[in-house]
Amino acid sequence: MGGVGEVAYNLQRFLMRCGVDTFVITSGQTNPADTNILRIPCGKTSFVPLSATYFLRKVKKMDFDVINIQEESGLGVVPFLFARKARTKIATTLHTSYIQEAKALRPLVVGGHTLASPTRDEFVSKYLLTPVKFLGAYVDSMVSDRVIAICRKTMEDCRIEFRIPQSKMSLVYNGVDIDKFNLQVEGSVVRDFYKLRDRPVMLYVGRSEIRKGLLLLLWSLQGILSEVSDARLIVVGANMPTESMNAFLSHLGIQENVIFAGKVREDLLPQYYSACDLVVLPSTYEGLPLVVLEAMASGKPVVASRVGGVPEAVENGKNGILFESGDVAEMAKSIVFLLRNGSIRRRMGASGRRIAERKFDWGIIAKQYLKEFEDLC
Repeated sequence: MGGVGEVAYNLQRFLMRCGVDTFVITSGQTNPADTNILRIPCGKTSFVPLSATYFLRKVKKMDFDVINIQEESGLGVVPFLFARKARTKIATTLHTSYIQEAKALRPLVVGGHTLASPTRDEFVSKYLLTPVKFLGAYVDSMVSDRVIAICRKTMEDCRIEFRIPQSKMSLVYNGVDIDKFNLQVEGSVVRDFYKLRDRPVMLYVGRSEIRKGLLLLLWSLQGILSEVSDARLIVVGANMPTESMNAFLSHLGIQENVIFAGKVREDLLPQYYSACDLVVLPSTYEGLPLVVLEAMASGKPVVASRVGGVPEAVENGKNGILFESGDVAEMAKSIVFLLRNGSIRRRMGASGRRIAERKFDWGIIAKQYLKEFEDLC
């Protein structure tokens, strides 16, 4: 589902706890148990063009006060323009700047070595799909009564790119379920399964796409292991290693220190956070990544690149360490520092948990959304 789907899922859950009658329309196969979800039987990429007539037939029968578009592919609002009642308000939530995201789809170069170049799909996305997404998001923003950005960086980028009046925009951060990700979750099952015992463990959670920077982290492991030889890296969410990836790991001599866990069941993910000593986010571009919030709620320090909305969640030296995107040496230095200093890790982890409770708890975020919706009405 990705970050946008996760946000929509949790926003619905917590709005319903506030007594709000909610209904989600998305893609995928319908589950009869999901009484408040309408799934249009198509893939995500086909969702907008195939959903228009489906929307028109269904939505005309419904009496919404507010329609909230969780922006991903653009033009999500168009079907509602023909179906909504006069009093229905539209709020669009922007998760990313498509222009800045496209700029991050570039070769990963370290010390003159090109670690990777964008794949064919990423190349197509950058030069063909990005303009379409940009146009769709522009239209959504223009016709919406309110535009919500998930971090200040996204707000500023999109305000300039889409020429949105400042008075029309609001900031509402992404949230995290602090009951699901918490300090009491037991991580020993994961450590036992991978025979980690008491070894230092780093955790990466994310896809394999180039802007997530996984190869930068893998490249940095040589330097990290020269200082902390028994360290292990668990990679969650990325594709299982291909023949070329295995050759890359073998060339670096780190194949015994990297564990590819693949796609982990959502209910097991908190155990992976609890099993690690720190979480690494080496991305070249982000909005406000849920990985950072989940790590904070789990009481783990974060070593992350200073991109997008990450600095709005990770306070350098307080609940993690920030480094400039692409600076592999600084990333490795920061990871080694934390792996060697357990008391600092615990202090940063506790601070991250407090920040998550105070600022990013979904119970708080849902009420901020509700206030935005009430103000519109």
